[in-house]
Amino acid sequence: HKHCWCAVTVVNNYNCKEQLEVTSVERRNEIITIKNDSDLPSLRNPEILIGQKDLTALSYLNEPEVLYNLESRFNKSQIYTKCGIVLVTINLYEYLSIYGNDAIQLYHDQDIQLLEPHIFATAELAYQSMAIGNAKTIRNDNSSRFGKYIEIGFLKYHICGASMRTYLLEKSRVVYQAPDERNDHIFYQLCTQFNQPEMKSLALLPANQFRYTSEGNAITIKGVDDAQQFLETREALTLFGIENKVQMTIFRLLSSILHLGNVIINEGDGELSYVKESDKSFSIFCSLLKLDENRMRTWLCNKRIKTGVAVVNTTSNINQALFA
Repeated sequence: HKHCWCAVTVVNNYNCKEQLEVTSVERRNEIITIKNDSDLPSLRNPEILIGQKDLTALSYLNEPEVLYNLESRFNKSQIYTKCGIVLVTINLYEYLSIYGNDAIQLYHDQDIQLLEPHIFATAELAYQSMAIGNAKTIRNDNSSRFGKYIEIGFLKYHICGASMRTYLLEKSRVVYQAPDERNDHIFYQLCTQFNQPEMKSLALLPANQFRYTSEGNAITIKGVDDAQQFLETREALTLFGIENKVQMTIFRLLSSILHLGNVIINEGDGELSYVKESDKSFSIFCSLLKLDENRMRTWLCNKRIKTGVAVVNTTSNINQALFA
């Protein structure tokens, strides 16, 4: 028979004999003996769900229903099907005009959940989820610091469900690194460009002169050339269509973060704190982000609290200002 599974309808249920009489779409009747639960026929999905683009939308997600859904899409030349975040592909062994520039533009900068599954949708999702936040930890020289918790449910020795949660394992690496650990790679890559003419406007310094890149006392990683990595980062950004002007804006923001880390907040009288007017790092930080120095100096060391309709301005002591 060409089918692995056949769709049937239960005609009679002989409870006393533990048997089911079923009939197929070809009107052929058959008696099924039920010795245990695994002998029971798998439940069928209603016709309205057949051909779903995401298998997780099926009411009954069992082997025959998955295969039937994939087959129904395959017969319509829909070779891509999602299963949650997984893309399932079946080779049609013939040319399909779904890979040209028009298809690329269809999936570019769009909400891919509204579109048909496609390898371009997977690529777009990866592009939209890009981050430059990997860093060196004690156990991993290239750690994302994300953890995945997988929970699997069992019922009578069979898997009945599962869930996965993603956790960020640290609040922020930017402002603090443990001993022998580094900040995000991009900061060290950028610092290697401190003497490059193109980066002069960013007022960069070597990584050992920024607090945010030297606190863990692990400026370098064995076998890693941060300068070369920076060139590869720029090449990747360019490859993804990020113009040089936008790249420089990103680098300016990163440089401002590094200079902010070098700003010294001083303890004043009582519950007061302040930033000296002579603080060079503070001036560079404001210049990079085009901020008014006086207003920024005020709000680094003060806070505004809204209570109902009233707004109250209050001072911050040095600890409050540092951890704000």
